[in-house]
Amino acid sequence: MKLQNVLLIIITAVTYGCGFSSIYSNDNNYKFSISEITFKGDTSLNNYIKSNLVKFQNKNDNIQYFINVETNYEKNVLTKSKTGKITNFKLVGEVIFTIKPINKEISYKEDKIMESMTDKFQERKYEKIIKQNFAKSFSDKLVFELDLLK
Repeated sequence: MKLQNVLLIIITAVTYGCGFSSIYSNDNNYKFSISEITFKGDTSLNNYIKSNLVKFQNKNDNIQYFINVETNYEKNVLTKSKTGKITNFKLVGEVIFTIKPINKEISYKEDKIMESMTDKFQERKYEKIIKQNFAKSFSDKLVFELDLLK
């Protein structure tokens, strides 16, 4: 009977206690709302940015912003081996946020050097993670800027 109780406690702790929440990520501290977001450019990078900013939409705050997002993503060959096989790529993500009604334009650029992998599936998976990190970084910087504007 005691073994069953211990197992029940362990299973409960594992299933309910695994949610991570950062101390500094309380979105209720921000006193602005994004009314509308329009996107232009790289579709997947735009989707990642949108998923990061959706929590700031449709809030009932006094300060309302309209955001135009223009993204660009490039995967450039950086180095090749003597046989002509690509060994390194340079991934570059760029974004321009236009904030209305104050007509402020903010741009960010990030890059990452990635080694070519023999397993192309893993390479695409790693590239997707890098794109998600770019989008998270761009979104966090935008939220910080919007919070400073108030």
